[in-house]
Amino acid sequence: MTPTVQFVIAVAAGITATAACATAAFTAAIYRGFKRLERTVYGSDQNEAWNGLMEMALRNREVLEEEGYL
Repeated sequence: MTPTVQFVIAVAAGITATAACATAAFTAAIYRGFKRLERTVYGSDQNEAWNGLMEMALRNREVLEEEGYL
């Protein structure tokens, strides 16, 4: 192979590797964000004091219905 072809192949391999790393990092960021959202909405097993927004909203709704506001 000529040096030009070798250079083009090396550059293409570098671009492909960079794209793969960026895709993996982006996927990991999405996963972390989803897990954070899930803990916020539904609560966390590690934190017993926080049952999540869904539980809080349901309790608030029950109280409002008992008081006759809904």
